[in-house]
Amino acid sequence: MGLVHRLLLLIGCATLAFGCARSTSVTEVTPSGAWKRTVTLAIVDPMAPPETDGATVTTSGPKIEDVFELPTGKEWKITRKTDKGETTVTMVREMALEQVLQDIRIREAKKLILENEVRVRKLDGDRIEYIETFRWKAPRPPELAEAAVDLMNSLKAALPGLSSADLTPIAKTMQREIWKLLFGPGDPALAQFLTQPELIERRMRQRLGKTLLDALKTQLGDRLSESQRLTAVRQLMTQEAVRGVFNPDKEKEKEAGGDGNKSLVSMLCVVRLPGTIIETNGEVDPIANEVFWALYPEAAAPEDVVLRAVCQIAKD
Repeated sequence: MGLVHRLLLLIGCATLAFGCARSTSVTEVTPSGAWKRTVTLAIVDPMAPPETDGATVTTSGPKIEDVFELPTGKEWKITRKTDKGETTVTMVREMALEQVLQDIRIREAKKLILENEVRVRKLDGDRIEYIETFRWKAPRPPELAEAAVDLMNSLKAALPGLSSADLTPIAKTMQREIWKLLFGPGDPALAQFLTQPELIERRMRQRLGKTLLDALKTQLGDRLSESQRLTAVRQLMTQEAVRGVFNPDKEKEKEAGGDGNKSLVSMLCVVRLPGTIIETNGEVDPIANEVFWALYPEAAAPEDVVLRAVCQIAKD
């Protein structure tokens, strides 16, 4: 079973059993460096009836506290509403320059798996920096710890004569690239994979091909010529064993079972800055003068995810 296949089975079954959740954070920064943080958390209860006519309905479906640890304290202005099976909690807080805030904590099976840390600070030269870090708090997924057997077999077939010691780092590099493509940050392919698997397969081939070329050059140096590297990559990208990484097996999917205690959580982080954006690892909207990132909590499983944006304040 391919890497992406295994991931999708876990996530697909969990979503059906436990519902979908999302978080949206908007950070608005003033020229002085003070900032306002608005976080909206939402969860859909798949067991709730679509129409309740205003009546209170109790189900055994997920609660927002099952997925998110809500912050406490009088500094927060918190509102909650439930409509047609969706519960939304909106939290607003005013922050000062250099203050550090932790407000997104995500749980799975009652255990913390992800937490964040946000701050805004001034840099030299009338620059303001926003930085938000997401840290994975659960054990690392096995897909990131070991080289997948299917990938190793495909690499050995495309690169005969090379040892497992040579190929293992290459396989792990490919697996991390698949992980980043699926979970972000950037434009996570996970949701699209469920509806447009052929498109995502081609995007994976595009990104993995380049990643593999670079990895072969880094790992093997002059032991392979440029032509040999390109031939190996082309062979690898057409092998059925690797194709299984991209394309889930529907029959095996039916046989798999979920654990019923996960929720698929989509995350969007937005920062609105008071000056010209001069540095960032996010997507820039120059009209709104904002930067945004999309990701899933699992994006932080390989390593901390750091979102960063710097703006230049115009001098009077």
